[in-house]
Amino acid sequence: MIVIAFVLGALVLALIFGGDLRALADVKLRWWGLAMLAVAIQVAAFSSIWSRIGLGGLTSWIYIGSLGLLVVVAIRNWRLPGFALLAAGLVANALVIALNGGHMPVDPKLVQGAIDAGVTPGVGVIGAAAGSVLIDASTRLSFLCDIFLPPEWFPIRNAFSPGDVLIGLGAIWFFAATLRHRAPGPVVSDPKPPNA
Repeated sequence: MIVIAFVLGALVLALIFGGDLRALADVKLRWWGLAMLAVAIQVAAFSSIWSRIGLGGLTSWIYIGSLGLLVVVAIRNWRLPGFALLAAGLVANALVIALNGGHMPVDPKLVQGAIDAGVTPGVGVIGAAAGSVLIDASTRLSFLCDIFLPPEWFPIRNAFSPGDVLIGLGAIWFFAATLRHRAPGPVVSDPKPPNA
């Protein structure tokens, strides 16, 4: 959820500073269908439907696989502005999730901070529905885990990781560079001869 907020925020910022949304039509995103498939898999994997059809035990592996698909798409498009940062963020998240049993570990202090702010654990912060577990002594690469929490005024109180930050910065770079570089339309030449 927080990554979606970062991406949408980057888009809004680009538009506020004069970006042209029509410029997105000029972007040649390779393998975009694979990215859509990965997102759809993640949505399904953390829904109740997934458990109902008997695949709940595979959620962690499917989650890691979907992240791998997103990494492949980001690397395939690395020449686009910001996609190198997007790829780095996705790799960081996929690595820490894969090394921690298919879950993103979150700092227990942040969970308590979310509780203090009125957010119930298990709703977008920690739990099976969020794909998160608490950081403990067995956690691998804890510095890449969900160790940040947005300020109290931010509408979404999900913990986020350094990888999420890289993804957000990559999105800002992409939208800032893309939305302000739309190719101009055809120029209508003056029908009069130069010496008329």
